[in-house]
Amino acid sequence: MTIECWKDLQGRQVLIRKDGTPVRAGRVEEVTPAADVLWMEHHGGNPRQLFEKAEGYSVELLPI
Repeated sequence: MTIECWKDLQGRQVLIRKDGTPVRAGRVEEVTPAADVLWMEHHGGNPRQLFEKAEGYSVELLPI
């Protein structure tokens, strides 16, 4: 299920998709006040990374 409002995603485990294709899974470190940009935390070989709604990214919650 795609999450439209990103404001409450900080600290949650999510799957990031771009145009429907999975891009990255992990924990959301931070969400901007406008809830249109989020940062995924550094994990293993994946650096901290920014994702913007305006660039076509969507988010799905993952089970804990």
